Amino acid sequence: MTKRKPLSMSPESWAEQQIQDAQRRGDFDNLPYQGKPLPGVDGVYDEMWWLKDKLAREKLGLGPATIEARRETEAWLKTFEKVPSEPTLRKQIDALNGKIRAANQGDLGPLKPQAQLDPEALVSAWRAARAQRP
Repeated sequence: MTKRKPLSMSPESWAEQQIQDAQRRGDFDNLPYQGKPLPGVDGVYDEMWWLKDKLAREKLGLGPATIEARRETEAWLKTFEKVPSEPTLRKQIDALNGKIRAANQGDLGPLKPQAQLDPEALVSAWRAARAQRP
């Protein structure tokens, strides 16, 4: 918690002292954009850059859970053949099915419920893909 400004100090000198103390403690070391321009799109400043950056860093989405589950499922289906082992594959399928179940229990709005992934069909496809690799 910040200490109160002593009555004998001007607001400017007190603020400067707080900054210098923070620099000595290293509070400003290794900041994400230190020495770099703030991110923008094609050199155009985007006032929402910080929100987009936070959402990307924390892997959050603003859309309904059903859409987020569909996006995650579609992305995973493009890369599931690269999963290193069958137990890992089955864990990932179970995790995605859990997200799909949770999304389907919420308000779907105009969307239809998303079908859960078929573990056995995906494991078979994974095995077939691995058998074709050299």
